[in-house]
Amino acid sequence: MPAPSGAVRACPALPPGGAVDRWSNMMLDAFFPSVGLVVLYSLIRIVQFENQRWARARSRGMVGGHAGFGAFVDATFIMGWVAMLGFIVYWIIFVSWREAIGLVLAAFLVGIVWSILSALIFRGDNFVIWVSATIVIWPLVAVLFAVHVF
Repeated sequence: MPAPSGAVRACPALPPGGAVDRWSNMMLDAFFPSVGLVVLYSLIRIVQFENQRWARARSRGMVGGHAGFGAFVDATFIMGWVAMLGFIVYWIIFVSWREAIGLVLAAFLVGIVWSILSALIFRGDNFVIWVSATIVIWPLVAVLFAVHVF
């Protein structure tokens, strides 16, 4: 029997909870990349931050015993920024701009937590962390691009 002309019919395509709940969950899920990607990208951003601190100290007059290693530090700084910006641009174009925003925000929050913890634990600049971060960033960037791009 057809519904009277003044009656409101339920849409069979929508769940009983309504379209608003379903739509909002889909919108939020679009901003969350995989946990593995967030961990790897955040780790790279942390070591890039420590390398950046070393490059900044070098630009303010810190010198070492070997000029070649200083050039390596500076090249790592440039490579880190180019790789991270290039990866985000790749992710925006070929995967999802929403996931790219979520990835950058998650890495930013992890970076803030790292900054607070490192300030409390190390109480200032730590040369061992700088050296480790400068060396470790190269294989981490290679893994990021090998797993998520190529």
